[in-house]
Amino acid sequence: MVISDMSKAFEEVPGLKEIAPKDVGGDCKYTFEEICEGNDSVLRNIPAIAEEWNIAVDESKRPQEGKYSFGTYKDLPKDAMGTAGTYVKLNDEI
Repeated sequence: MVISDMSKAFEEVPGLKEIAPKDVGGDCKYTFEEICEGNDSVLRNIPAIAEEWNIAVDESKRPQEGKYSFGTYKDLPKDAMGTAGTYVKLNDEI
């Protein structure tokens, strides 16, 4: 449920008013219902798009020590996934 007065949210979140639906006081030309209807067809087509793009996981690139760790959800030891991977030093001046 969307509250009727969104002015405080618009003040706190930069850019929110520009993308919020017009029926909640935003500047977007579409209503909440129109946005939902438009996204409905897109979201329903995701499985077809995934098949078309042939999206898959390349399990051969997964580190051996992590291949079967998520088969059951339990408390795993901290080193269960190992430290294999690519590490990049980030610039500290950020």
